[in-house]
Amino acid sequence: MELAPTSDIRLRLMDEAHAQELFRLVDANRMHLREWLPWLDSQQGVADSLQFIRVVRDQFKNNESMAMGIWYQGSLCGVISYHRFDWMNKSGM
Repeated sequence: MELAPTSDIRLRLMDEAHAQELFRLVDANRMHLREWLPWLDSQQGVADSLQFIRVVRDQFKNNESMAMGIWYQGSLCGVISYHRFDWMNKSGM
């Protein structure tokens, strides 16, 4: 799944091939991210990013949540997610 681009930004589901790029991004920004991401110190290698991608893809398949990579000019620059869906009211948080 990929959302239509706005300027040079694209949102799309991550797949296993993005694990190394995701880990590099997280690792390079640890000091900044630590304030908001309590799980950060558990991410110690590419295998951890791979596991994260597998979990969020399974959650997406089960209509439980949606995590998408944010690409700017073709490079992964972040992740955005909805963690809970309220299907009755057609909303997400």
